[in-house]
Parts: sequence; structure tokens; C-alpha cells
Amino acid sequence: MSVIRTTHLLLRPFEDSDATAFPIAVRESVSSVNPWMPCCRAQYAESDAPDWFRAARETLSLGSAHEFGVFSTDGQRFLGEAGLNQINAQSKYCNLGYWVGQSEQRSEEFAIKLGEIQ
Repeated sequence: MSVIRTTHLLLRPFEDSDATAFPIAVRESVSSVNPWMPCCRAQYAESDAPDWFRAARETLSLGSAHEFGVFSTDGQRFLGEAGLNQINAQSKYCNLGYWVGQSEQRSEEFAIKLGEIQ
């Protein structure tokens, strides 16, 4: 899967080196994200992240999902995650899901910027 760059965001597949920033964003976002994503929990550990990254690579290889880490344009700040899943190639539809780290929810117009990707 390739990297997607916009004026405001960088989307790319997760790398093992993201395993430090990812759980920090998950844990800080429990109150705002957990109601929709039960996997977002206070006990999410750095050791849990590589399992998710492997699952994302597996679903990509199966063609059933495309999960992206979303970063600042310079790639230095982890903002959240966006993905296409439940892909139905025959009917040509899928779900778009995303979550934004709590500390980024007010500082970025994340959803608007994601919606600008074509």
C-alpha cells in the first residue's frame, strides 16, 4: 500500500516503530473513542500495537481492509487512524472509519481533511 500525502496529512501503513505513539493516543482517547471502539481501552499497552499492525497487514493482503496511520505532513506527529473496511468488491462499497487522538481532536479539522482525499 502506498503513502498518501495531502496538504495537511500523511497517511501510511503502520510500521513497528509506531508502537510507541499508537498506544499513547489510544489510552488518552478512551473517553471519546471507546464508546464506538471497545478495543480502545485504558490498559492498551505498547506490546498490543504490533498485533494490530500485523492484523492490518493481513487484512490488506486479503483485500478486506486498508488501514492507515494518520500523521502530520512531516510524519512526526501521530494523529489517529483511518481505514476502509468491510470492502465489498462486487457491490463496490466499503466502510470508512477513523479515530482521532484526544489531544488532536480540537487542534485539527481531521475529518474534513480526510474527506478532502481523492
